[in-house]
Amino acid sequence: MKISIKFWLVIIVFLQNSLFCQAQSLYPFTLEGIVEGKDSGYVYLNYIPNGDMGILDSSKLNNGHFLFKGNVSEPTKAWFSTFGFSGNVDERNLTEFYIEPVNMKLSAVINHFRTLQLTGSVSDSDRVRLAKIEMPIETNIQSTNDSFAKYNVQYKNQKDNELDLYKLSALLQKRDSFSWLMDHHVRIKASMDSEFIVQNPNSYVAADMLAHSSYTWIAFPSLDILYDRFSKYIQQSFPGKMIKHEIDKEKQIYVGSHAKKFISIDSKGDTIRLTDYKGKKYVLLDFGASWCAPCRRIIPDLKKEYAKYDTAFEIISIANQDQEDDWHKAIRDDKLEWPQIIENKKIMPIEPTGITISEMYYIDKTPSLILIDRESQIIGKYGGFYYSKSDYLLDLVQKLSEIFRK
Repeated sequence: MKISIKFWLVIIVFLQNSLFCQAQSLYPFTLEGIVEGKDSGYVYLNYIPNGDMGILDSSKLNNGHFLFKGNVSEPTKAWFSTFGFSGNVDERNLTEFYIEPVNMKLSAVINHFRTLQLTGSVSDSDRVRLAKIEMPIETNIQSTNDSFAKYNVQYKNQKDNELDLYKLSALLQKRDSFSWLMDHHVRIKASMDSEFIVQNPNSYVAADMLAHSSYTWIAFPSLDILYDRFSKYIQQSFPGKMIKHEIDKEKQIYVGSHAKKFISIDSKGDTIRLTDYKGKKYVLLDFGASWCAPCRRIIPDLKKEYAKYDTAFEIISIANQDQEDDWHKAIRDDKLEWPQIIENKKIMPIEPTGITISEMYYIDKTPSLILIDRESQIIGKYGGFYYSKSDYLLDLVQKLSEIFRK
């Protein structure tokens, strides 16, 4: 039984891949196997066969055995589960791997899907290799996440049921300590992902990771050079085309180009015109959001720079796709003094019309910072997924020091 489905896993990849969808030949695959501990019921396979539309395929278990047949144009990420993605997600019985147009065999154990065994897919062997390398840090991430969740529940219960401020503060500090530890572990994993991508330029899995990663702190060498190292096969694949698209976008807004003009309303109701700063101040465009932890984390550093150079330096923060209540709360909590602009489907700039400031500057990763001089020329880009150095704030601080030391 095959049906088209638009659930959250598919939407993310579909929206990206649909930009690069071309007529490509489809080739057959089979995936047969067994789920130990589950004799009857159904298992489900979700995949995007040609970058066009997600397919949710189900197979009825017969004494634990199942069989899937389908067609794909190239190695394709697939999600395998015991549920149809229409109800609650059961992490124990959900996993992902790469299928190919070949005959494959899979062996899984109920409630332990992440330890499944898949044979026949050459691409998936790269995923398995990386998973083994990252197993210790994944264990740390899971343990830290469990601890965070435990203290978060205790904090919420204390907040709702009692007014012991000392105990409440202690629980909050404990919870936040695990949040910071989680960030540390995730950064380590991101670094390992980055190294794998750089060292495996002919791996479909590496290209797919690069195309879909949302880690803003991974630092790569020149993306052009990295892309040029890909084989023609990888460059012409769906993830290869997505990476090339990002490279082309980066070339639209570059150091030395003129800043895009805009007029918008800030959180205080004031009209913000980028042209008002020409000839007067350097401007740092700070693209972020209240829900973006790395964006909030750099605020203390930005405050220090703002205090140093405020007579000749302005920061304009632009929150994209943010809820207004959360946005206002973040402004109050972080005690932000410089102009704050929000943009979403309902709130757009006054000028230009029909496009957000983030879209004007080709921003799709946060935090991203763009430094503009008094002549409205871009003189620095910091953060974002493709920034060539990991410590972008240090580079920004040094750049400002050089500017104002003159």
